[in-house]
Amino acid sequence: MKPGDVRRFFEDLNRHVDVPIRILLTGGAAAILQGVERATFDIDFEVALRQAVEKSANSHDDWDAIQKAIENTARSTGITPQYAEDIDQWSSIVLPAKKSRLYRRFGKVEVRILDPGLWAIGKLARYLSTDVQDLRIVLKTAKTRPKTMAKLWGTALGISPASNSQRTFRKQVESFLDQHAREIWGAQGDSEKLKRLFIDTAQKARRHK
Repeated sequence: MKPGDVRRFFEDLNRHVDVPIRILLTGGAAAILQGVERATFDIDFEVALRQAVEKSANSHDDWDAIQKAIENTARSTGITPQYAEDIDQWSSIVLPAKKSRLYRRFGKVEVRILDPGLWAIGKLARYLSTDVQDLRIVLKTAKTRPKTMAKLWGTALGISPASNSQRTFRKQVESFLDQHAREIWGAQGDSEKLKRLFIDTAQKARRHK
C-alpha cells in the first residue's frame, strides 16, 4: 500500500457516507503516511461522528449507516478496514491520551493521524518484526524526543489494568530501547537512563491511578 491508496480509501468513503465523521488513523496505514514503505492491505482507525466528538454520544442509526458506508468502501477499493469507536478496545495497554494531527479532509471525512508516541504504544504492545521496523522509521522521521517517549510509554504501562500484558509490554519496551535508542536518538538515546525513566513514570502513574 502507498499513500495514494490511503487517500483513495477515504475519498471513496466520502462518497458513501452521509454524515460528517472523524477518523483517527493508526497502525500500518498511519506509518505509511509518515514515511514507511511496506506491504499492508488494511487500514486501522477509530471512527466517530464529528458532532459526537463534541456531544460525547453517537446515534445508533448514524452508526449503522457509517458501518454500511465503510463496508461499501472496502468492497470498492479492495482495502480491508479494521475500525472501532474506541481503539483502546484493541489492546490491554491503555493510551494515556489521543492527541493527533490533521492529515486531510476528504469532504465529510476528517482524517487525523495519532501522535507518533501514542501510535508507538500499539506497535510496542504487539512487537512483530514489522512493528519494530515501523517504529525505527517513524520515531526518527518524526523527530521524537526520547525522554518524552519514555514517559509516555511509562504512563501507558502504569495506567493499564493489571495483567500479564503489562509484563510483556515492559519487556518489549526495554528491549526496543536497548536495541534501537542510539540509532533513533543518537547521544540522547541512553537506553539505561531511558529505561529507568520509563519504569519510574510507570510506578508514579500506577500510584495515582
